[in-house]
Amino acid sequence: MTSSTIPSEYKDRLSPGKDWRQIVTLVDGLPPMPHVASKALLLIDRPETDINDLEKVMLGDTALAALVLKIANSALFSRQRQITTLSQAVTLVGLKTLKGVVAAAALKKFQRNTSEVNKMIWYNSVGTGISAVIIASKLKKSYRDELFLLGLLSSLGQLSLLDQVPQEYDKVFDLIEEKKIDYATAEFELFGYTHALVGALVAKKWNFSEESCQVILHCKDPISGIKPQTGADEKTAIVQLAHLIAVKAGIGVFGSYPDVTERINKIAIYVGFLPEVLEETLEELIKTCKEKFESERSAYE
Repeated sequence: MTSSTIPSEYKDRLSPGKDWRQIVTLVDGLPPMPHVASKALLLIDRPETDINDLEKVMLGDTALAALVLKIANSALFSRQRQITTLSQAVTLVGLKTLKGVVAAAALKKFQRNTSEVNKMIWYNSVGTGISAVIIASKLKKSYRDELFLLGLLSSLGQLSLLDQVPQEYDKVFDLIEEKKIDYATAEFELFGYTHALVGALVAKKWNFSEESCQVILHCKDPISGIKPQTGADEKTAIVQLAHLIAVKAGIGVFGSYPDVTERINKIAIYVGFLPEVLEETLEELIKTCKEKFESERSAYE
């Protein structure tokens, strides 16, 4: 990112008078995605990629490879069999799922901020990814394996802001407590933009797909209409619902965070859950999300 002119698709995502160059500078100041992870993700996206070539690339970063194996063995991904090699991870987990696993490992390595606040946001990111997979499975969506990555990336902007402006971001929590508003609303009031914009720009910098960038950009937008019109709309809504389910499960949030029940109900119906059994369905989703996160959180620490 080097342009000083704001692209048209982002113009309504900045408060009046906000200097686009400040955001460009912030994103440019972030470290690149770890080289091995970046190369591995590119290989995963190529249908002709040889498993052995992918394994050789990932072995170029032993710490990353170890973290990939650790996450791949968590209950969310494992197929009732211990994964001991990267080639097994590719074969047993599958390439689409492996993409999310590699991204999770890369994001963990990327984090230079080790504060409790950063840990809380990271947990919420992981909880959102786990919740997204649970929701997609419940709705029997064919793309469920993509949802962990998209849910995980929904907090990329927050992790980036904590890396670049940690003291300023602490004020977000003060504003949430004072006004009982959510992250995005507090961020826009303080910074003139939200973490969704930053996350989309960072994902673009790291060469994630255009669809991934758009899901990140729009995953905090208000829902309109009675049902999704496109696949991207549906994925975006599921990620938004997943974040709210994670919030309701108490993953990566604090006690003064505003109640999200009304928003959960609206989005749940929008993505296809039945109104007549909505309360029971959501209770089950929240319970399952909390249990899975608690059983697997050690894989992400």
